Amino acid sequence: VEYDSLLSGWVMLTNENDTSKVQIYAAISHNLLDWQPANDAKPIFTTNDFNLCLWAGKDKTGKMLQSAFATDIIRYNNAWYLFLDGYDNFGKRNIGIAISHYSLLGPYILQENAALVPGKSGSWNDAAVSCAKVKRYKNGWILFYDGKNSKADEQLGMAFSKDLLHWVNASNNPVITDHTGWRSSPLCTEPSSI
Repeated sequence: VEYDSLLSGWVMLTNENDTSKVQIYAAISHNLLDWQPANDAKPIFTTNDFNLCLWAGKDKTGKMLQSAFATDIIRYNNAWYLFLDGYDNFGKRNIGIAISHYSLLGPYILQENAALVPGKSGSWNDAAVSCAKVKRYKNGWILFYDGKNSKADEQLGMAFSKDLLHWVNASNNPVITDHTGWRSSPLCTEPSSI
């Protein structure tokens, strides 16, 4: 949920998610209590918006078209940076960015290249990177994300950027690994809002 001064309201992006279709919608509020559909109740992104995208636009089988998932939004230098993740043609999940120079409702320009991609074969995140959560950190930005290997083990990673477009993984990744206790269940590492 972010305040968009151009719309004079709070905007919440939501992911429609069922077994085969993902689309991104928005709702708007002027008091954070009462919400109405935004964008004439039409999706911000549909599957067609990802037809030419190399880092997202498919389901994990690589056969079915779907929109990427929205996971975070940052306002910086008079633009909205929407962080998304989706599957490429090879069934690997990537983190990418779309930018709007107008409003939180778009129009958005999908960046051609992924911001973060899975690691090399055999690494802790060789199957997927997803669920980006971004915050200002010192003179740049910090991003926490979920990484999954080919055995479906999930752990949390961290990356840094100076411009929100180019990201470098932390040298000590993963920063939270599998263990017992509060993080003992598989498939539950997605970072929450920071």
